Amino acid sequence: MNGGAPASYSTTNAAIVPVIQGYWTSFIRSLDPNKYRYAGTAEWEAWDSGNWRWLLFETNATRMEEVGLALKGRCQVLNAIGSSLLQ
Repeated sequence: MNGGAPASYSTTNAAIVPVIQGYWTSFIRSLDPNKYRYAGTAEWEAWDSGNWRWLLFETNATRMEEVGLALKGRCQVLNAIGSSLLQ
């Protein structure tokens, strides 16, 4: 009935499935995750060095959220050594 998807798609995760599908299919259709996103969901902001926010997928509360200082510091370390790691 659900195309072989795990049972949680229609039970535990039922509310978040269309949200995530909306972002992905919108990106596939238009290269923009926001253009066709699920109605009422947060706009997925662009990530850049001046905007340390990420999209937090949470059932009934998907939203943009500030990245904490500890994670920001780890990201900056990895970014600084990325070229030496050939990444």
